Amino acid sequence: QNHNLFSRVLLNVHFTHKAYNFSSVSSNANSIPAFKDKITVITGGAAGIGEYGTRLFAKEGATVIIFDVNEEAGKKLEAELCEKGQNVIFMKTDISSYDAVCASMEEIDKRFGRLDVLYNNASVFLGSRDNKISEISLETWNKILSINLNGLFAKLSGRKVYNNVVM
Repeated sequence: QNHNLFSRVLLNVHFTHKAYNFSSVSSNANSIPAFKDKITVITGGAAGIGEYGTRLFAKEGATVIIFDVNEEAGKKLEAELCEKGQNVIFMKTDISSYDAVCASMEEIDKRFGRLDVLYNNASVFLGSRDNKISEISLETWNKILSINLNGLFAKLSGRKVYNNVVM
C-alpha cells in the first residue's frame, strides 16, 4: 500500500501535466500504461529513489534512459528490466560534467529525436563535507553546484527538441 501511495506522489509531484492521466496509474492490468512510448531520462536512475523511478516509469511503458556514474548498478538494472520486456537503456553519464551530459543528450537526439520526460533525480549529499554555508569549502560547494544545477543546464541548453518536455 505504501508502494502505491509513493508511486502516485512521485508521479504527481514531478509530472503534473494535462497530457497524462495519472489516475490510471494502478495495478489494473487492463489500463493503458501512463507513459507508453514516452522517452524518459532519469538522472541518478541506477540506485535509490532514482532506481525506483526507473522501475516505475519502465513498468508504465516509458522508454527509460538512465544517466548515472554507477556503471555496475546501471547495467544490472538495465538487464533486469529488459529481461522483463521493458525498455531501459543505461548511459554512463557524469551529471557534473557539462561535456558528458551534452554527449549523452546528443545520443538521445540521434536515436529518438525527442525527449518527453526529464526526471532530474541526481543530486549529491557529501556527508561530513556538507556543512553550514559559512563552513563549506569552495571545492565542496563547486561539486554540489556541478551536480545539482549545472547538469540540468547542460541537459536543456540549446535543445529545440525539448520545448515540450515535462520535468
